[in-house]
Amino acid sequence: AMLRMVSLAAAVVLSLSSIPLCQTSGSQAASAAPVIGAATSAAAAGLAQAEELYRAGKFSDALHSFEQALKLDPKSGVAYEGLVRSSLKLDMVEQAWTRAQEALKQAPKQSQTHTAMGEVLFRKGLIERAQDEFVIAHNMSNKDARARLGLARVYRSASYYARAKQMLDAAHKMDPEDR
Repeated sequence: AMLRMVSLAAAVVLSLSSIPLCQTSGSQAASAAPVIGAATSAAAAGLAQAEELYRAGKFSDALHSFEQALKLDPKSGVAYEGLVRSSLKLDMVEQAWTRAQEALKQAPKQSQTHTAMGEVLFRKGLIERAQDEFVIAHNMSNKDARARLGLARVYRSASYYARAKQMLDAAHKMDPEDR
């Protein structure tokens, strides 16, 4: 089947800022803030360490660190994406598939979960479905370098070399340290 080339400009841009994350009263929010802040700080530190391990090529250690970060914040799209990328680097495709599905259930409104699913679908050879996930991720956050990288890979596989280079250059400009 021929790839459907979806115009990124014509796709619907989702606005997540208007969706409330939870409904709490002022006193509930004030009493929960220190606990949430500590958990968020620990999760952020765990994610930073996991990302550092991933970029150093220590994929097994990164996988473990992303799992630990996910325990601290079970709805972290960033942790799920890192977990899926690490699994793919370790050729654990079925585990990556399972985690990407779990990510979409736990955090469907985060671009990183759609990027993770797109990477798994691309790896499985389901290019059109991967493209759909990358477009969704791109529309959710046009600052998601991995989504643009995924789109570049899709376009290159379809012989749209100029468009692939455009996406690759944009991804590199956003995150030159990413591999």
